Amino acid sequence: MEIKIDSIEKRIEAKENEKTIGYVVFEEYEDYIDVYHTFVDIKLRGKGIANELFNKTIEFANEKNKKILPSCSYFRKKFEDHPEKYKDLEKIL
Repeated sequence: MEIKIDSIEKRIEAKENEKTIGYVVFEEYEDYIDVYHTFVDIKLRGKGIANELFNKTIEFANEKNKKILPSCSYFRKKFEDHPEKYKDLEKIL
């Protein structure tokens, strides 16, 4: 599996054999990234793909020195489950 950032489409995509198997959709602002949708192919759910996308998004935000607004339910749950780990990264409006 390969994970790539597509800044033009504003997606972080997980691909296998050139086929998109999951993605995160975001909007980028001056000081934060609003992550508002995560999707993984229904046949591949439960295999850690969403978590890999999550980790790549965290890395992307850190590289750009931006916070994350977790509008997507998957990201919101991860932030809520590990507040000590992500409290400095979370954007609160």
